Amino acid sequence: MNYTIEVKYENGIVFAYTTGKDSYEITYEIWTKIMAVCKANNCFRILGIQNMTPLKTIEAYDVEKVFRELGVSMKYKIAWIEEDAETREMLEYSAAVLRNRNLLNGGLFTSQSAALKWLRSDEPI
Repeated sequence: MNYTIEVKYENGIVFAYTTGKDSYEITYEIWTKIMAVCKANNCFRILGIQNMTPLKTIEAYDVEKVFRELGVSMKYKIAWIEEDAETREMLEYSAAVLRNRNLLNGGLFTSQSAALKWLRSDEPI
C-alpha cells in the first residue's frame, strides 16, 4: 500500500488523516472509508488533513466521479488541509471542478483551527 489513512469520528466531525502517494484509485479508497464513517455516525462535517503526492490533472478532474459514486453532495461540509504547494494546486483544481458541478460545500484551509472554526459554524465557504 502506498498510503496510510486514519478516519475517526469525534465531537460531530469526521477526521481523515492521510499520507503517501495519491492516485485516482487511492482517492476512491480514501473517500469510501470517509463516507463509511460519516454514514455510521450520521455525520455531515469532514476535516481532512493530508500529506500526499499530487494527483495527475486528469485524476484531479475525475474526483467528480468519486463524489458522485459515493454520494458526496452539498449536504456534506468539507474542510481540507494540505501543506504541499503542488498538491494543494491540484486539490484547488479538483475543488473548482466539484463546485462547478454543485458537489462541494467546502474548501482548502491552511490551519486546523481555521478549518474547525468554519466546520462548526453555519458560514458558507
